[in-house]
Parts: sequence; C-alpha cells; structure tokens
Amino acid sequence: MRRRRIFNPFRREAARKIAKELCSYVMTVTQKSPKHFRFTFVTRMQNLSLDVIENLYRANDTFVSGRDREAIKQRLDYQHKAITSLKLLAYIS
Repeated sequence: MRRRRIFNPFRREAARKIAKELCSYVMTVTQKSPKHFRFTFVTRMQNLSLDVIENLYRANDTFVSGRDREAIKQRLDYQHKAITSLKLLAYIS
C-alpha cells in the first residue's frame, strides 16, 4: 500500500528561507575578500547563490496538476539546476 504524501507548504518556505540566508551569507563574506579574487571566484559564488534562489522560485511557481508531464519535467529541471548550483558553490568555496 502506498503512503499518501501530505502537502506541506512550509517545506517550500523553509527551502527558500535557507537559500536566502545562504545568499546573504555569501554576499557578506565575499564583500571582504581580496581584490584579486573579487572578479573571478567571488562573482561566480555570488551568481551561483542567486541562481539557487531563482531556480527554487521558478520551480515553486511551476504549477503541476494531475499527470501534466511537461510541467512535472519543468519543475524537476528547475530543482535539478538549483541542486547543481549548490554543489558548484560548495566546490568553489
């Protein structure tokens, strides 16, 4: 017997909140970095942290109803992009 998944809107909000906190932290820490890193690694780290937030919002704004495979695929694609950006951010930092 399959377990029924209960819709929990707070999980989405928690993910967005954590992503915003991460972005804020990255912006704060990277502003104090040496000038010779500022235009390479720092810019890349800031862009990746913003990409995470953007892709989470795009995924959550993609409406999925029933068996709409195209919408499901699009939402999963945005989620995958967010996770990939997080992995790259972790690698660079």
